[in-house]
Amino acid sequence: MAGQEVDPKLPYSGKFWGLVAPIARHYIKKLYGAELAAKAYKGGKPIYRELIDRSPEIGADNPMAKNLYLACVVFALWKAADGEITPDMMRQVLKAIFDSKLMRFAGDKADLRKPENMASLVEGVHANAQWQEDHPAILDATWTFHIDDERDGTIAHYHYTSCPINDLARQEGLLEILPVMCETDYYNTEARHGRLTREHTLGEDGPYCDFLIEPGE
Repeated sequence: MAGQEVDPKLPYSGKFWGLVAPIARHYIKKLYGAELAAKAYKGGKPIYRELIDRSPEIGADNPMAKNLYLACVVFALWKAADGEITPDMMRQVLKAIFDSKLMRFAGDKADLRKPENMASLVEGVHANAQWQEDHPAILDATWTFHIDDERDGTIAHYHYTSCPINDLARQEGLLEILPVMCETDYYNTEARHGRLTREHTLGEDGPYCDFLIEPGE
């Protein structure tokens, strides 16, 4: 039903910091030492709260909100390190997280080589797009979907012409780390035994972020 009202403000959630930041701290410590891990973790928590407070108003119940929360965790850890974590170092941390036993277990359960999981992904994309359409008051702040698949469940093919993660990074001067955040789309797809093909991201000044997701080999 179009025109549904929603509180536009993204509320603070400590859940994502509590879940993701300790795992990231573990891999920062493992790869780069305890001192740097402690600095990023301790300094990152208040930055995480500040980033959420200044985030685009995508709607409190936005089904895509978890993506913005997770980006705020990554941005906060990187910013708190005050230049001691390079983009490539953060890239290695994120790769390690997605290659962890926990993520591999979750990926196996959502294996995109199984037709029912691929179909569920496609339906989820359409449901997210419908939510945005039903809440026009926040369309200027949230992801703008354009769906190109035939909804037959064999591929997910879509693109965004706006992304609040991109908007927040530009607003906060985080363009150096933004492309690394965009790369997690590949890691997430690969963890689910899928294959992502794309040509552009907004984070690298492209006209859109495109997604062609298919079952992997």
